[in-house]
Amino acid sequence: MPSAAYAADDPYTPVTPRDSGLAGSTVEAMCRLGDTWIAFDLMRDGDGDPLPASLRMTNGESAVEVRLGEITGERLIGEVPWPDAEWTRGDIRAVVRSGDAELAVPLAMPAASPGCADAETDEATGPGSSALATALPETGSVIPIAVVAAGGFAVVAGAGAVLLTARRARSGHRG
Repeated sequence: MPSAAYAADDPYTPVTPRDSGLAGSTVEAMCRLGDTWIAFDLMRDGDGDPLPASLRMTNGESAVEVRLGEITGERLIGEVPWPDAEWTRGDIRAVVRSGDAELAVPLAMPAASPGCADAETDEATGPGSSALATALPETGSVIPIAVVAAGGFAVVAGAGAVLLTARRARSGHRG
């Protein structure tokens, strides 16, 4: 078992964390009024000095740097339009940068959908996004409840009429 004296002689030196870490930051693509936007919520730990923040997107051959603003204090929240470069619609890697900190983030342009073409709809796609649930199949029926209730009533009434007729036939009663 190591003693305190042994621990003092150990050459291990812990790594001092870098200032301005971006842990906890999120970036997601969203559809707003028919256009694609990038929504971000950047969190920075550090001394609080204002630092510029950007998002670098690359496909390995081409790259674009999108300025997000300046993180003042501990947080920067906002939205920027998706870059117009055609290659950004494919397989990309995205990294948020602020000062000497970098954070890889999952990001992809949303697939064309009726919701994105609908100018009245705002949808987000990305981890934790509520819009992902809209892509799942809906359960239930598109038939109005009144039609279902009327159909159920007709089935019950028909079954009652058959039973009543069968009962009368067995008892020999003819009406």
